[in-house]
Amino acid sequence: MTSHGMLGGTNLHEHGSSGYLPGSTSSAATHYHQSQHVETSRSIASATSQTLYRIVEHYVPSRPDTQSNEDNRISERRRILVQRLFDYCHRILFSRLEVTMIPDEMVLADTIKRRLLQRGKSDDEVMKFSTLLQRLKGRGTLTRPWSILHCLLSISDNEARDTSDVRGPATLLPIGLPKLPETKASTTKIRNADGSTQHSKRDNSESADDGRVRRNAEMKEPPCHAHCCHYLDDSSASHGCCHHHACGHHKAQPPQPSKHDIIDQETETQLLRDIIYVFQGIDGQSVKLQESTGAYTFAPDLNVTKPVRDVLHRLTEMGQIYKKITTFIDKSGEKTSAGLFRQSLRSALQREMSDYYRLIAVLQSQIIAEHTAPTARLTLKRLLVWTQEPLQRLRMMRVLVEITTGESGGGLLSAIHEYVNHGDPFVQAFVHHLLKEVTRPFYDMLRHWVFEGELDDLFNEFFVKVDHRAKLDDFWRSKYVFLEDMIPSFLDLATAKKIYSIGKSLNFIRYCCGDAQFVVTQGHKGADTVGFEYGSSAALVKRIDAVYKSTSRRLLDLLFTKFQMMEHLIAVRRYLLLTQGDLVQYLLDGLGSVLSKTASVVYRHSCDAILQSGIRMSNAQYDDPDILKRLDVKLLEASEGDSGWDIFLLNYVVSAPVDTILNARAMRTYLKISHFLWKLKRVEHALSHTWKARLRLAQHLRQTEVYRDLQMSLISWHEMNHFVMQFQYYILFEVLESSWDKLQSIITERKGDLDVLIKAHGEYVEQILSKCMLRDPDNDTVERFRPLKIVNIILRFQKLQERLHKYGTTLIRRSEGGGIDYRERSFDLSHTNIAMDETDDPNYLPKLRYELESVFTGFREELGSLLNYLSAQSDENLRGLSVRLNFNHYYQASQR
Repeated sequence: MTSHGMLGGTNLHEHGSSGYLPGSTSSAATHYHQSQHVETSRSIASATSQTLYRIVEHYVPSRPDTQSNEDNRISERRRILVQRLFDYCHRILFSRLEVTMIPDEMVLADTIKRRLLQRGKSDDEVMKFSTLLQRLKGRGTLTRPWSILHCLLSISDNEARDTSDVRGPATLLPIGLPKLPETKASTTKIRNADGSTQHSKRDNSESADDGRVRRNAEMKEPPCHAHCCHYLDDSSASHGCCHHHACGHHKAQPPQPSKHDIIDQETETQLLRDIIYVFQGIDGQSVKLQESTGAYTFAPDLNVTKPVRDVLHRLTEMGQIYKKITTFIDKSGEKTSAGLFRQSLRSALQREMSDYYRLIAVLQSQIIAEHTAPTARLTLKRLLVWTQEPLQRLRMMRVLVEITTGESGGGLLSAIHEYVNHGDPFVQAFVHHLLKEVTRPFYDMLRHWVFEGELDDLFNEFFVKVDHRAKLDDFWRSKYVFLEDMIPSFLDLATAKKIYSIGKSLNFIRYCCGDAQFVVTQGHKGADTVGFEYGSSAALVKRIDAVYKSTSRRLLDLLFTKFQMMEHLIAVRRYLLLTQGDLVQYLLDGLGSVLSKTASVVYRHSCDAILQSGIRMSNAQYDDPDILKRLDVKLLEASEGDSGWDIFLLNYVVSAPVDTILNARAMRTYLKISHFLWKLKRVEHALSHTWKARLRLAQHLRQTEVYRDLQMSLISWHEMNHFVMQFQYYILFEVLESSWDKLQSIITERKGDLDVLIKAHGEYVEQILSKCMLRDPDNDTVERFRPLKIVNIILRFQKLQERLHKYGTTLIRRSEGGGIDYRERSFDLSHTNIAMDETDDPNYLPKLRYELESVFTGFREELGSLLNYLSAQSDENLRGLSVRLNFNHYYQASQR
């Protein structure tokens, strides 16, 4: 037993004669086998080689009917065949040869369709192949469709040719594309070893010699130029130059047409020429376009059957669509203001139409070549089959033209992108391929904006718009505008906002912060275009997130280090929100006499001098000199009857880029809160510094009619003082401190961009305004609950109490004469604006008493309404204020 027999799993002598090699065994063959034996033993030493040898040996059949005296000779011939096939397979299996052709699925599919037509398959079967291929690609079953199709085509071609010099089957693997239709079994003479002949039935449709003849005929076929056009899904060019068979005994018969489809060749040729013209938007002799309806009509003298007319109608659809597409392309080219996105769509459609023009050229060549290959001439039905895929592409282009009419910018891209999610795999692939070309200008704009902050958008197509009229002091809010309706649908809103913020931050760093070097460094990173193309959404989002974080971090670092943003926020909190207690107390004591005067005689320089003195006398002197320089006095516009308290405010001046956060709106809100807090401080100061004088005056007037009025005013004073103290505590601890703590935590984290910081600061200011109930009312109900009205009532009460104090002092002066020291504050009348002779009026006290009762009644009513409002709020801080103001339910009891 030889090594081959052992490797094959059985003795090769037991298989009998092969029948693959005709004639007698030569000594050269025996010598060849012996010389190759050692090399074969080495080559099959590995497990792969052993497996390969078994497979080859299995597919080389033995001849069970061989005579016994021929066993050795036939076995020797079989060994030679097995060895040669094994060497051939071994060389292919272990080679590193690659396919030299370009892996184009369309071209390969066209080649397979030509092979099917050459082997006698009908047009319907070719269409069935196209449909099956599209379904497999659409389901995602084929991960490498080109490789699989190439393998199947190679196997099918190998079945039609003989791979060895011996006669026998043309392939080792009985699989592949359908073979040519088999003819009846032919009888072949086989010469035996003794010279006699015997007849054997062969089931193959052609012999090995016939196969060689057919291969030679195929090799002599003129090259088909249709493979350059992916429109020819039914191998349109193959009918003209490759649709003939060179079989030895068989020629496939084309499908027989129906009697209703019969048309003479001359008429059909003329109609084909007309249809080719129609495909180009040109009227033919028998087919013309009716401008009124936009449809093609036929000449009255055209005498064809209804089925033929139906075919012609279906073919003219391509001409109608062609005219719409070319009209769009021409008009888009004429308009200079069409926009880059529309021009890009026009360019992509032109590229698609160039393939369509190649199809027209191929079809025209088919008509010209019909005299050289009359058996494979172009017919209307074949033209209808071949133009199905081109028609589908044209229909898709027409839809895109229609849906983008009137659209521009991101709206145009979004309209096209909607068809990416279409259920038809062909539509998905076509739109995806087209969008790669159309979105190229968009991604170029996007890349320059993200890495350089530059926006070259002449036609306003990007979702960021530049306002060239914006001033530098309002750069962040006004310079760039975010257009949400211009965002393409393939870009989510969160990513679009980050893109908007990145470019805006780069320009803010360059122009407002003076750090142009950082922008130049970022611009160098823009050379890498990974992610900036359609279909790379994940990569784009990843790069945008990285650039967004680095740019925002750099901007916030500049604000809080170079421009001392935190120090400015602390200064505003101390001086405008009156949390610097020692300075506020000094100003109240020093400015009291000045601000008690009429507003017209209060001057800014005098108030500013007291402010500077207060800074030197308080802990404010240890602040940064730059901070203290920004603090000054602001006097509001005075109205008739205003005092100095009504127009006095502390002001803090900010500059760029700090004014991006402490903007004009925020500073106005700060001043509004500060004005209210100054009123509270004024009321507190007045109430706390006069109660002792009121009490002493009441002791001297126990036996007079004024005593009861003084006693009632002291009771009212206690209620009002209680309100002021509790409200101040609420504002200081539960409004200012808690809101500042939230803002400080956000600043410490430094997450997000400058917009996040602006938003956090805006919420901080609005929260103070809302919790102080100072927001502008949007209805009458809220207007009643404003604490500012209660503060104004207390100020009116304080003035009335001053008048009552003056009246009581006058009574003491008259009754006791010189026994009173009028230099004491409790009897000093210089701070009042009441003329001395007013007290002589007998109705003066009743009027004053009535005014006091009215003011006190108004105070209780407003306070009761405020308590009802606070108790109904969801905010626990407001409900807590209600409890502190009415901890013993006094006001509910007094109302009952």
